[in-house]
Amino acid sequence: MGASAPQTTPKSHVPAAGVWCPAITFFNHADDTIDFDAQTKYFTYLAKTGLAGLVILGTNSEAFLLTREERYQLISTARAAVGPDFSLMAGVGSHSTKQSLEFAHDAANAGADYVLVLPPAYFGKATSMNVVKRFFSTMAAESPLPIVLYNFPGVTNGVDLDSETMTAIVKESAEQTGGKSNVVGVKLTCASVGKISRLAGTFSPSEFAIYGGQSDFLIGGLASGSAGCIAAFANVFPKVTVKIFKLYREGRFEEATKLQQKAALAESPCKSGIASTKYAVAMYSARLANIDNAEEKLAPRHPYEPVPKPAMETVKKVRQNLHSKVPPCQDSNRFIASRLLIGFGDCIVLGSAPLLITELAPPQDRAVLVTLSGASYHSGAFIASWVTYATLKIPSDWSWRLPSLLQCTFSIIISIAIFFTPESPRWLISKDRSEEALDIIAKYHSVNGDRDDKLVQLEYNEIVAAIKMDQEANRTGWLDLVKTPGNRKRMGIITAIGLFSQWSGNGIISYYLSTIMKDIGITSAKTQLGINGGMKSTSLVTNMSISFFADKMGRRPMYLISTIGTFFVFNIATILAARYAATPHSSIGAAFVAMLFVYGFFYDFKNGLMATYTTEIMPYGLRAKGFTWLNFCVTLSLFFNQYINAIALKALKWKYYICYCVFLAFEVLVIYLFLVETRYTPLEEIAKYFDGEERTLDVAAVANEQVKHDADGEIKEKGLTVQQVEIVEKV
Repeated sequence: MGASAPQTTPKSHVPAAGVWCPAITFFNHADDTIDFDAQTKYFTYLAKTGLAGLVILGTNSEAFLLTREERYQLISTARAAVGPDFSLMAGVGSHSTKQSLEFAHDAANAGADYVLVLPPAYFGKATSMNVVKRFFSTMAAESPLPIVLYNFPGVTNGVDLDSETMTAIVKESAEQTGGKSNVVGVKLTCASVGKISRLAGTFSPSEFAIYGGQSDFLIGGLASGSAGCIAAFANVFPKVTVKIFKLYREGRFEEATKLQQKAALAESPCKSGIASTKYAVAMYSARLANIDNAEEKLAPRHPYEPVPKPAMETVKKVRQNLHSKVPPCQDSNRFIASRLLIGFGDCIVLGSAPLLITELAPPQDRAVLVTLSGASYHSGAFIASWVTYATLKIPSDWSWRLPSLLQCTFSIIISIAIFFTPESPRWLISKDRSEEALDIIAKYHSVNGDRDDKLVQLEYNEIVAAIKMDQEANRTGWLDLVKTPGNRKRMGIITAIGLFSQWSGNGIISYYLSTIMKDIGITSAKTQLGINGGMKSTSLVTNMSISFFADKMGRRPMYLISTIGTFFVFNIATILAARYAATPHSSIGAAFVAMLFVYGFFYDFKNGLMATYTTEIMPYGLRAKGFTWLNFCVTLSLFFNQYINAIALKALKWKYYICYCVFLAFEVLVIYLFLVETRYTPLEEIAKYFDGEERTLDVAAVANEQVKHDADGEIKEKGLTVQQVEIVEKV
């Protein structure tokens, strides 16, 4: 506890006006320890609800049941969770001046901005106002942080600070420091609006902040001159409590009063004690913070008892009256439902865009363009990662609403651009709209849009021939995907690369980066988001760069480099994670993070190729179905990652990485033995790698026969075989 204080942003000498929440404490009752993972989630959630600040180690935290080390850890955990800019006040009350000062220094070292101090009152009758003044005189002179007085007769043997005593304490401190008092505010849990009025009439808001100690007289306190409240009910409905404050400050008194009345009714069951408040948190806000087993973790610490069952039912019933006031997307379930709708539309775009690009792109540019399409995911991930990093500091709902709203931007762009996007020439030919198809091929596959260009004519005739053969064979059913040996080979490869895309260890890194960071000692949300942004930036650069080498390097080499590279790097990362678990050290953690960046580099080698390769190897009649199957395999593996990885990581920690080490070795074997090289091969001729040379020669014969009968004398005279087209494309 002698460690130096974490870096924080300098705050105002006087605490901010608004609603402050005295945060409750989560426990692992099996071993009687604090659940710091749950605390981190809870502090992070509260910091984004519009609160002015958090009070750590207030009465509701059960601070009187915590050790000195636990107190320090709780404050430092809060600081790591909320970042350097959010205000923290730490309770340091005790029965002696010496101990309170020790707690105050610990609080400063752990990252608190202010201290909340009860008067010493173990010997209630002996604690006169002179004793109180002597105590606060020393505290004000020696405390490393500004002091907020805490008047709560219910926990101080009836010792009740009167307004005259508090005024004297503030003024004496000002005299000691030459003008600016180190006593900067008060929390009044004595329910005395009169004290608020008298103190507000004595001190300006810029020199002394007065807080009501309960939310049910928030409006009454504001009307009398308070700066807000420090209220336990803000644990349960933080946003509603903040809303009451804002409505009043905006002059919307009637709305504020009606909401205050509902809040007061909902708060009434919580007034029976800390256990009731904690149970109400378990029923509502802990769920919004995504904390598992909250009801169990929020039982009071031993030896105190959980809330009685009748009180539980009362809490459930009464809180429903206020629940209707919560804005729709304040509920994580509704937010998840909206994400499902977005995902539904996203799947349609992801399933159709690579197909269209494949069929529109000139043969020599096809691989690069389709690979860029697959790699473009990272441009969105790049924007999302840095937007969420930037909005982390916003102390309101806009910290998550803004990133969600920005998603509309690209949907609008696509909605407009789709009206200017050409149709697939293959689809047009299949629908007997051949002239339109020839115009599109000429426009995008020749230098000057010449319909009579040799390559344009040959490509057009080759497409017509391939589609005609597919139609004659009636190859349009789903069962045709596995009817022939060639199609079974195609589907086996597509299934493999679809599953491999999410089962290469990237599922853990992508969706559980926060958990991984915590396991290696990185708990700051800002640091985690910074690392995530750095990884997405690296992925964007790697994917976009590698896309231009799809033809130069070839599909097999790129897949092998990627798979072998991820295998070795993931094994190294697993070893580092094991070492950190045995001997936690920052250098090991840093090395692990470095391995995540190297892993991302190798993984990104193949990332954009998945769409390219699938659309290349499937014949026209089955191309859409094959790509749909690929997306199904990806989604299936994502479903596994979503529900299995979380459970396995929690149970096995780093040992779960070993499963992916083994699976990556299997991936290397499959890619080496079965992946077929397709570079420099026109779409209609890739069939020879799966169906044999016979089908390719049939397509070529039909195409060349059409060319011989073409009206263009130059083409009839010179001719140009499909094999010659292949040579031209290579050049």
